Amino acid sequence: MECDGIPQGELERRLLSCIAGRMPFAAKPGMDSDLFDDLGFDSGLLLDLIIAIEAEFNLRFSGGELTLEALRSPQRILDLIRACRRRDCGQSSREGD
Repeated sequence: MECDGIPQGELERRLLSCIAGRMPFAAKPGMDSDLFDDLGFDSGLLLDLIIAIEAEFNLRFSGGELTLEALRSPQRILDLIRACRRRDCGQSSREGD
């Protein structure tokens, strides 16, 4: 579970839904699919996906977090989402002190 109580499976489902909705062709993305080689993403689709993920998960990525390696697969993106949510939850709890 994450700091706001969203189960792992729910995070994966929501992320894969964001990805599938932006794919240039019909395919079922897996957590280890390569966004570029397997799923046909280009820089424009990737930018759209980043914006959608920020909206879906109510977070903001910092520029340094958005590397091609961090965005290569759904699993790596999920790891990035988890790190951002932990960072944001830590800030929220410190602000409430």
